[in-house]
Amino acid sequence: MTSSSTESARLPTPDRRLLRLPEVRQKVGLSRSAIYKLIAEGHFPRQIPIGPRTVAWCQDDLERWIEARLSSPDPANPPSAASSPPSAANTRRGCRQP
Repeated sequence: MTSSSTESARLPTPDRRLLRLPEVRQKVGLSRSAIYKLIAEGHFPRQIPIGPRTVAWCQDDLERWIEARLSSPDPANPPSAASSPPSAANTRRGCRQP
């Protein structure tokens, strides 16, 4: 893979956004503490550092998490957020590739 194709794989597309915690809470309907508890248990997408004291979540990762919850036969025990391996682009700097 050339460096230009690697760079283009990490560039955001119009549909790909990084969401801050208030948007994440609104999107998934969970409290801050519930989100961080699920992250610690491996059941919610991890946040991405975007600054020294700032984190965000990849909208694509959240959409996949929501879809997994909706399609799970047991919503109380959904598949883990870590059940699908991250792509090379998700090195805590970018979103997973679809």
